[in-house]
Amino acid sequence: MSISREEWARSRAADMGRNDHAQSKPRRLWLSVIGWSTLFGLAITLSAFLHLATAPGRAAATDLAEVILNSRIHGTSHIGAITRLDFDGVEMHDLIVNAPDGEQVISADRMTAEFAFIESFRRGAIVLTPCELEGGTMRLTRGPDDQIALVHTLEVPEDRFMIPVQIRDIRLLHQTIVFRLPPVPLTVEMSDVHGLVDMELGHRFSARLDQVRGYVNFPVVHIGFRNLSGRIRSDDARPLLVRMQLDLEVADPSMEIAYAAPGAIGREGGGSMGIELGVDVPDESGVASRRLASRAQND
Repeated sequence: MSISREEWARSRAADMGRNDHAQSKPRRLWLSVIGWSTLFGLAITLSAFLHLATAPGRAAATDLAEVILNSRIHGTSHIGAITRLDFDGVEMHDLIVNAPDGEQVISADRMTAEFAFIESFRRGAIVLTPCELEGGTMRLTRGPDDQIALVHTLEVPEDRFMIPVQIRDIRLLHQTIVFRLPPVPLTVEMSDVHGLVDMELGHRFSARLDQVRGYVNFPVVHIGFRNLSGRIRSDDARPLLVRMQLDLEVADPSMEIAYAAPGAIGREGGGSMGIELGVDVPDESGVASRRLASRAQND
């Protein structure tokens, strides 16, 4: 029995259509799975952020942030409350960071930070900028191996993984900074501190200060200061270096504080702090000036 050319063509086309349909079913299934998974992920994300608007949601976010941070750094942290967490940034209150021995090295009444997603992708780090740190105290005291306790506390141990965190353009508002480093027996306190700080957290800690102003509270005198700049870092034999100008009517003095801790990076030597005070004194002609400097070094 023979079939015509037209019947053969129609049969051939029907077979090809059935094959195409059979091959396209898995493709359509995978596309459907991907599409629904994407929608489900977006729904979960949106639900999570909407849930953060509730008290239980913010409490859960606070507990999770503490767990993540405490599992990475040497020290421990406590967050009183997270009052905002969305795609733009975060706001938290009553932040406390303690050294491993329990000493409180950082406290803040309020901290805000904005997420910088584009910068994060470019730098391969979590970037937060701009930020504000209001109220509270930062303490620069002696830690293990004569290292600064705050530096050691915020470092991530080598055996723990952490994506570097860069906190940039931190505005200090009404902060107090306390220095008590060996072997100087005095506690130097800076109050009502305002200025800018950049900070990086990871296996190495670093911070840079700029345009900082406030008051230095010595045991018997209360002096204003301005133009403070400096840096704190963990991978240096001199982890702390600060320079500032003091506000006096009779002269234009400047002060430099440098703390050495060679043992922190495996070198020989103990902790020592040096304070240098320089004063610009007009010469007899009143045109130029000469600089007098005195240095106190304690080893």
